[in-house]
Amino acid sequence: MKSRAADVIVWCSDEAPGFRPNRPQDLTFVGNIVQAMESYGKGQLTGTIPLSDVDRVIAIGSDGMMAAVARARHGVLAPYLTKKHHGIGSINSPMQCMMKEICAQCLQLHRDPESGKETAVFSCFNQDQSLDHVDWANLRQRLSQNGTQEKLTKQWIDRCLQKLGVREPVTA
Repeated sequence: MKSRAADVIVWCSDEAPGFRPNRPQDLTFVGNIVQAMESYGKGQLTGTIPLSDVDRVIAIGSDGMMAAVARARHGVLAPYLTKKHHGIGSINSPMQCMMKEICAQCLQLHRDPESGKETAVFSCFNQDQSLDHVDWANLRQRLSQNGTQEKLTKQWIDRCLQKLGVREPVTA
């Protein structure tokens, strides 16, 4: 895999053996993303760019991971990041119509950390949102609404694949 979009990548995996970088400037870390960023900030991962020079933190992943990064930026990572950095998350809220701002299934609650004012945004129109404004508990609750449908769909796909002989039955 070619990685030309970044000067340095820290490939992070929760479980060993982790990743094997294919560029000399890239690094690998076994642990969660916040631990990797903290280790990088402390200089335990020798990178080419000091964390204090980073002006954007972009989190893309599960809502739990992005919420952890959002909290850590003002907690354990605060000593290593510039005060003027921006945190952005690629929010994958529930979506239905895929027609941009039609059904409102994707509405995401935002809360201004300074004023407390609440607003709603259409995630389908703008998935890249400020980590400091996303109401993470609301997002988790909204995402869990589709849990039953997702489980039923998985069972149906597994059944179809078993009938085709593509997959062995999975016991839970």
